[in-house]
Amino acid sequence: MIKILLVEDEDGIRTSIANAFSWNKLGCELYRTAASGLEALEICIQNPPDIVISDIVMPGIDGLTFVKYIKEKQPDMQFIILTGHRNFDYAKDALNLGAAYFMLKPVNYNELKEAIVSLVSRITDTQEGRKQEIQKEQLLCGLLSGRLQPENLHETPLSSWFQRVSCYQVLTLAFDNGEETADNVLRLENLSIFAGHMLKDYSCLFTKMDSGYFIIIFPYYQKEENMFAQKELFLLLQRKTADFFRTPVSMGVSKLLTGFSQLHEGYIQSMRALGQKFFSGNSSLNFFLPTHSEDICQITDFNLPSLSAQKTADLLKRSNGLLLEQLANDLFFELFSPYHQNIGLIKSSFIIVAILCIKKVVREDSRQLALILEKYGNFQMAVKAQTLQDLKDIFINLVLDLSEYQALKLSPKQTVIDKVIVFIEENYQTNISLNDIAKTVYLSPSYLSSMITRETGKSFTDILNEIRIQKAIELLKDPKRKIADVAYNVGFNEPQYFSIVFKKVTQLTPREYREMFLNEPRDI
Repeated sequence: MIKILLVEDEDGIRTSIANAFSWNKLGCELYRTAASGLEALEICIQNPPDIVISDIVMPGIDGLTFVKYIKEKQPDMQFIILTGHRNFDYAKDALNLGAAYFMLKPVNYNELKEAIVSLVSRITDTQEGRKQEIQKEQLLCGLLSGRLQPENLHETPLSSWFQRVSCYQVLTLAFDNGEETADNVLRLENLSIFAGHMLKDYSCLFTKMDSGYFIIIFPYYQKEENMFAQKELFLLLQRKTADFFRTPVSMGVSKLLTGFSQLHEGYIQSMRALGQKFFSGNSSLNFFLPTHSEDICQITDFNLPSLSAQKTADLLKRSNGLLLEQLANDLFFELFSPYHQNIGLIKSSFIIVAILCIKKVVREDSRQLALILEKYGNFQMAVKAQTLQDLKDIFINLVLDLSEYQALKLSPKQTVIDKVIVFIEENYQTNISLNDIAKTVYLSPSYLSSMITRETGKSFTDILNEIRIQKAIELLKDPKRKIADVAYNVGFNEPQYFSIVFKKVTQLTPREYREMFLNEPRDI
């Protein structure tokens, strides 16, 4: 039943309108009345009506402000505005804000009745249209996913579409940075509107899958289109979608299909095509190409991962520096080309190669093995890699990390100390710890602490505080900076502790140092 809220501050008028009609016969119910805009606002938020009949001039909040606020929150809510002011500006403002009708007092009940009947009919039609669209989407999702069998769906809202269309293709769209978040759900809703507007001349079907993909069932008319023009249209859709949402979009396209009995196969084809984004990269348009199972069976050498790990370890022994990155890039493609673009095999083999290689380099250093595995999330990032480029980047970074590990193991202790100081100078503003640095130099925190004290005569905390105070001295030369802000800026959480450390290092408080600096004579 369509719900109506009546908002009128004058008791007599409110009662008169409430008793003027048999609301049920109009296809609605007067479920609430309100004597003020504030009361109406609370009702609309807690239990939104479908139609609001509202006066304009009311205490607390006027009708125009009320309409404006509610329309922003509930754009589908319909308004009939009443006023005793014969002022065109009121009517213009009310209609600009989205009111469906504007009526002058005293109310002409026949006109009000016609307006209510018209809005009830409009809302009912809209609700019925939405119900049919939801039903169509549910059927489409069921057929695509294989949950529904096509032989039982000949008398459905979808059947007439497939009777008109000789053949079609299934397109699966995915935002390349898409995640299962509320933002992505909203983005898919907006994509539905955007694609529907852009493809309004093509009689497409649209739906959103639970997995976060957007599906377009695109008709193919042989007399009007050709495959080349169809591909150009898909590329245009992809580009405009990426521009509108400001994020890259990839698409997978099935073969030409006929009848809704092939929808499930078409969805599988489009998903397999989209999966080729792993090789073609983000912002790619991928068409389904049948693969031969014998391609996968060609991989018979189960020693490949072990051999690949040994090749990587050999590379680390003979190369380093900038050349190593390029050699690692070339080696990656050499190692994983035998897998014939089988994504599952590539990812699983990659993880085996990575772990074997780490073990060959760190040997019995179980702590470093654990640290490197932790850094790479036990290679869950490899499992989640969306493109071959992502996987290659992980491989190159791992090779560079292992190379640095080897170099530090063989370097003089002073080289390690230098790296510690560089790390502190780059991160002194954050809440860094000895553990953070220990990971970067591949040493245990206790051993690194002893090395720092032995080589410098200072503790890690002493070096960190000295660097922070050196940075603070430069900032204190600006009289406009507050001392507390300087403390926070150089990494101290407490200004009072900053003052204690500052005096310990310089024999002056920050304020004393600033005053001394400002009073020093300057060269002219």
